[in-house]
Amino acid sequence: PVTGESLHSGFPARFSAGPERLHRRPAPTLGQHNDEILTELLGLDEAEIEQLARDGVIGTQVGGGHAW
Repeated sequence: PVTGESLHSGFPARFSAGPERLHRRPAPTLGQHNDEILTELLGLDEAEIEQLARDGVIGTQVGGGHAW
């Protein structure tokens, strides 16, 4: 979703029982589904999610500015 459409080489075979095309959507971006996963699956509330973001546990950028 960030870079737009692009062609990629694929597996050089076609499976008769499989879908005609694989990978119909782009891969998710870092942190794209944090809210859904953390609230719906793990049951965290908004305050807990905000604390995780402040602590650098979750985010949408690699490294979050921390020296690991």
